[in-house]
Amino acid sequence: MIRHALALVCLCPMMVFCQSNLKDATIITNSGDSMHVKIQDKQSILNPHTISVHDASTNQALTFTPLQIRSIAIQGGDLFVSAVVDLDQMAFNTEYYPSDSVLRLPRRDTVFLKAEYQSNSYSLFSFSDKNRLHLLIQGRDGKFDELIYRKYIMYSDGTGFEKEEKEYTVQLSHLLSDCPQVSTDALQASYTIQSVEGFLIKYNSSCHKESTGVFMNVREPMKLQLAIFSGGSFCNPVVTANTGYIGGVPLVTKNSLKGQMVVPVGIRLNAFLPGFHQKFSVVADLFYSACKAGVTDYLTYYSPILYSQESLSLNINYMRFHLMPRYYFSGNKNVLRPFIDAGVSFAVAISHNSTVTIDEFYNDAHHSTTSDPFVNNGFKNSQFGFIGGLGAAFKRWSLEYRYESTTGFTNYEWVGSSYSSHSVLLAYAFH
Repeated sequence: MIRHALALVCLCPMMVFCQSNLKDATIITNSGDSMHVKIQDKQSILNPHTISVHDASTNQALTFTPLQIRSIAIQGGDLFVSAVVDLDQMAFNTEYYPSDSVLRLPRRDTVFLKAEYQSNSYSLFSFSDKNRLHLLIQGRDGKFDELIYRKYIMYSDGTGFEKEEKEYTVQLSHLLSDCPQVSTDALQASYTIQSVEGFLIKYNSSCHKESTGVFMNVREPMKLQLAIFSGGSFCNPVVTANTGYIGGVPLVTKNSLKGQMVVPVGIRLNAFLPGFHQKFSVVADLFYSACKAGVTDYLTYYSPILYSQESLSLNINYMRFHLMPRYYFSGNKNVLRPFIDAGVSFAVAISHNSTVTIDEFYNDAHHSTTSDPFVNNGFKNSQFGFIGGLGAAFKRWSLEYRYESTTGFTNYEWVGSSYSSHSVLLAYAFH
């Protein structure tokens, strides 16, 4: 029964993920007709060699190559157009010998180009393959020309040296030559989408105001989200002590302390990184938590009427800081969004009231002695650790299970310790 329940818990987020990542898209066929389909959002990240969609009208899965359609526009996402282009085939940082001159020849291919910026004058497209990024300019005549950039290791007489060819700066400067103030600066362009796009925008705004540009892929800025959270947490400290030797072999006792539930309370800063459609963020949590745990063990046993026992009680108050990347399986906040995260933790003890109690029993007599278990600077005030978690978010709310494992809390050479915790956290974001 438990196995079936766990399987259902794991399956449900995946079902939600599959449904929530479907986006509306419009395909323009080679005959000029349009088709309204559904497509997985993940396909809009890189240039696909084929595009798989779901046709709701026929309830069929369809796959298209660049030869079969003109374009596909994903709602709120990317635009891909089919084109026959000449692409530079020299990969970045490859080894190049003078005899490999064939590598400098372009290869003709039919591909899906990703539209980055479009205007009546010049438009920018990109194509990413396993070797490199290709940037292409489409002019007023509709022809695509690649901006050439090569970086490779040149070998001559057995000696290799790095070489860089920035032919694209001359190409870009020539294309924008009717706007001198932009054309000259273009010689300093870098081979990135943002840099080339910036010169096209400046070209239109300075010399061709009639050419209105359209950003096909609006780059969202980093978004910061402030939240508060609380929940329940159990700590599981373990104390390992070397109590002596038997035949030269260390006699080690290991005690796992039974933890009590505590209520952590804290604030969260969630930074959604640009370019990931609200799917990737860095989470920073600062919160108060505590570890309350104890264990009782027999210290010495002589007879039913003569024995003693030892009890260790931990009561440590911490300020904890967790830093972790988080991945959401969907960027749509209006649906349930499963997520996973992992990172590092740092904790500082702000106070502790821990005790070790030895109770001695003889017949009906009872004598108890209580002392600090961390005498002579035996308590370690700071801890480092690793964390991992999974959960789901819906609109402003999120619920997460988190596991933490940290370094120990003792400074003694003969007493070791470790610390782990299990937490369930409920958070509310203010925006």
